[in-house]
Amino acid sequence: MDWPRIKTILIMVLLVTNILLGVMIVNEQKTFQREQSEKIDNIRALYEKRGITILPMSLKFPDKIESLNVEYDTYGESELRTILGDDYEYDGSRYLNRDEMVLLTGTTLEYFVNIYRPQEDLFDIEITTPFALLSNGTEIKSVCDDFLKALNMDQDYVFEHYKTEGQLTYICVKQIYKDYFLDDSSMIFVIKDKEIVGFKRKWLNILDNNAQSKYPIISIDKALYELMMNFKEEDVISEIAIGYKLNDSSLLVSDLVSGEALPYYKIKLEAGKCYYVQAVSETQ
Repeated sequence: MDWPRIKTILIMVLLVTNILLGVMIVNEQKTFQREQSEKIDNIRALYEKRGITILPMSLKFPDKIESLNVEYDTYGESELRTILGDDYEYDGSRYLNRDEMVLLTGTTLEYFVNIYRPQEDLFDIEITTPFALLSNGTEIKSVCDDFLKALNMDQDYVFEHYKTEGQLTYICVKQIYKDYFLDDSSMIFVIKDKEIVGFKRKWLNILDNNAQSKYPIISIDKALYELMMNFKEEDVISEIAIGYKLNDSSLLVSDLVSGEALPYYKIKLEAGKCYYVQAVSETQ
């Protein structure tokens, strides 16, 4: 029996089989991408018929993503000494040093120079202008970065929006993980003359990710179809993103301290309102 020849034939058969399999996989991927593109075109057309504009052009998202196990950061003496120095006092509700104060409420840290403490909660202030439009944004970002470095705080964040009122500039900073948003985390800075006169932080500590068990994600056209009845004529969708929210069916996460953060789509209107759709497919 001519074994060398048989071996050559077997190698050729395997090579041809692998090539055919590769071609089949590529064709399936192209078919899937074409079908997805058609679905997105269809949902855009449906929205347009209802007078609703979808501004984002690229709507490509992963088909699988892991969840995150998270807990909120807590704060104590180390942060107090860094912000107020060693000579601070506690009056039963606030930590004070001359004209500065810090409030520690559960998982939230607040700092103010007393005369600049606002009447309303910093997290309730509407801050909507894109940070990229701030003329001295680079200088302000550097001031905020240095403040956070001194506190040894997480660097995985983005400067998202700002608002100016008189001499004060309010900066909204959001947490990210691998370029995905974590909307249950926020920092607000209050800046006057390139100095921080106010600060509030509620931030998630990522314990681990479930990289070995990724969730299948619903396609964006399904999320848009699910939300369509929430929008009215002349609404403009300015942002569509995927990220994480704590696993709470009501999305009221303010009282949760830890849990599993699941993937969500965020659809944001130009007017500022955000809608969320859980992105995990029910058919896993």
